[in-house]
Amino acid sequence: MNNIEGINQLRAISVLFVFFFHSEILHAGFIGVDIFFVISGFLIGSSILRLKSKGFNSLKLFYKRRILRLFPALIAVIIITIVINFIVVNDQSRLFLHRSAISALLFSSNIYDSIFSDYFATSSAYNPYSHLWSLGIEEQFYLVIAPIMIFLSKNKSFLITMMIISMLLFIFSRQDTSVLYFFPIYRIWELFAGVILSIFLFEKVFVTSKNKMIANNIIVLLLIFISIFGFQPEFMFFWKLQTLLVVGLAIIFIINCPYKINFLSLNQMASWIGNLSYGMYLVHLPVIVYLRWIFGYLDIYMITASFILSLVLSHFMYKYLESIFWKPSKI
Repeated sequence: MNNIEGINQLRAISVLFVFFFHSEILHAGFIGVDIFFVISGFLIGSSILRLKSKGFNSLKLFYKRRILRLFPALIAVIIITIVINFIVVNDQSRLFLHRSAISALLFSSNIYDSIFSDYFATSSAYNPYSHLWSLGIEEQFYLVIAPIMIFLSKNKSFLITMMIISMLLFIFSRQDTSVLYFFPIYRIWELFAGVILSIFLFEKVFVTSKNKMIANNIIVLLLIFISIFGFQPEFMFFWKLQTLLVVGLAIIFIINCPYKINFLSLNQMASWIGNLSYGMYLVHLPVIVYLRWIFGYLDIYMITASFILSLVLSHFMYKYLESIFWKPSKI
């Protein structure tokens, strides 16, 4: 496949949804995580397929690349935030936050948060690590998916079966919201969907098409509409339908993916934010949370300042940290 700029722009849209959800502007901006899962599954599946010919060394190389991609920036953010915790956070909350930081480093935030926290509760608004649950799910998934794709020759039908099982568990489970939202077994179908998509599209050469660009522009508008007026997880039935719809829209977007979405003529900005998306994902919530700890609230001026600061920090992180350890490659 050729390099798909549109996916990078979809990643930018996803991280913006998450930022504005945490800023309490987008009611259902958390759908950005569902989009991220599909994109991540697609990109990781494509990466594994490129490495598959190397045999056992491909598994070693895959995990090495994942470590270099994720750990340097994550460790930097954890160290800096722990220092800030001693300055900004009260003594009573600091121990809980430091335990959250440790769980993030162990890629188990989703398990820790499902037991001790609630992503949608007021208390999570003061936890600079509460967003890292999704990184935990991704890494737990990577431990499973890489060996399956590399060593199982008939992996396509097996992957589809696993995706269907996980999706059915998500749809029909009567577990409470925290379990459904945080536990991998109920969320990995979104990642499986991206991986399966990468298998079907691996040899495809994407060509810019006016109709595809129009379709993806409409998808972006639909996603924006859902992020503004969508359902929260406590409305279980409607939230599940919404999740299925969002994942379906993300899949269609990738299938139709042109080099650019041409949405509101913001192509270059969307591509730039897409490149910064991992750093933006890591730093945006700490920035928002510490402003809450200091001022107790966020007005439009603080939200604007937190957005600019998050972009600046993620830009420097990408340029002077991420790019040193990891070189983005073509799909």
